[in-house]
Amino acid sequence: MPSHFTTCFVRTALTLILAVCAAGVAAGQRVAIVVPETNGTATRFAERLQAALAESGLTILDRSAAGAAFGSAAFDAPYNLTVDQARRAGEVIGSDILILIKAQTQSRTSLERIAYPEAAAAIFVVSGRTGRLLGWENIVKDSGNVDAVETSLVESSESVAASLLPAIREGYRRDLAKPSTEKYPELPAEGSAEAKGLRTPIPYNRIKPVYTPEAFLFGVKATVDAEASIDANGNVTEVDIVRWAGYGLDESVVNAIRSMNWRPAERNGKPLPMRILLRYNFTKTEKTLP
Repeated sequence: MPSHFTTCFVRTALTLILAVCAAGVAAGQRVAIVVPETNGTATRFAERLQAALAESGLTILDRSAAGAAFGSAAFDAPYNLTVDQARRAGEVIGSDILILIKAQTQSRTSLERIAYPEAAAAIFVVSGRTGRLLGWENIVKDSGNVDAVETSLVESSESVAASLLPAIREGYRRDLAKPSTEKYPELPAEGSAEAKGLRTPIPYNRIKPVYTPEAFLFGVKATVDAEASIDANGNVTEVDIVRWAGYGLDESVVNAIRSMNWRPAERNGKPLPMRILLRYNFTKTEKTLP
C-alpha cells in the first residue's frame, strides 16, 4: 500500500503537470462535462475529473445544468454524434469544449481467466464550436473485485485530466485558426442541372475500414461519416470526419479512404475536383473478431 508521502508526491506531480499543460489553454475556456448514461461509477469518475480539470484554470460549467441541456436535445446516439449535433449541443450548453463520459462495469471471461470484473470509461473530448471530436480515451481497470476496479477507475481520473489537456489546448487553437477557404464542390443533387454530364468519383479498389479491437471488445455499434476531397488527379487531399464514433473507428475510416485509388469526377470527359460524403456502418459480428 502506498505511503502518505508517496500519495502526496503523486498528487503534487499531477498538479504540476496540469499546471504546465494549462499554460497553453486559454484562461476561462468553458468546459462542460456530461454523462449521458448515468450510473454510480460514471458519476464518481465525472466528479473527480471535474475537480482535476478545475485546477488547470478552465471554467467548468455546472454539471447538472449542462446535463439537462444536453438531454433536452434527445440524441439517439449521444456517443456517436454528427458535428452539427455536437455543435448544437455546445451552443445550447454554452461551452467551448464538451467532455462526454461513458463508464460501465461488467463481467469478463478469457482463456486465461474464468470470470473477472472490469470497469471501463470512454472519454470523448468534443469542440463545442465545430462539433469535431478532438480526442478520445478509454481507461480499463480489471484487477481485483468489483469495488476495487471501480475505485481504481475513479482514481485514474486525475491522470486522465492531464492527458486530456493537450487535446483541449490544440482544439481551442484550431477553433480560433482561420478556416481553409479551399473547398471542392460537393456532389450535386441527382437530376439537377449541375449533375448533367457528371461522373462521380469512385475508387478503383474498395477497402473496408477495420473494425478495431477496442470497438470489438465493447461491442460498439456506430456510424462514421466522412467528407473526402478528391482532386482532378484522383488524389485524396483531405478527409473530414463529420460523424464520429471514437474507439479508433474514425482513424480506421480515414486510413481506408486514403489507401484507396480513386478515379476522379468528370464532367463531359473533363476531370474535376469534388468533395463526396462516405458513410460506414460498424457493428460487432464474429467475422470482425480481431
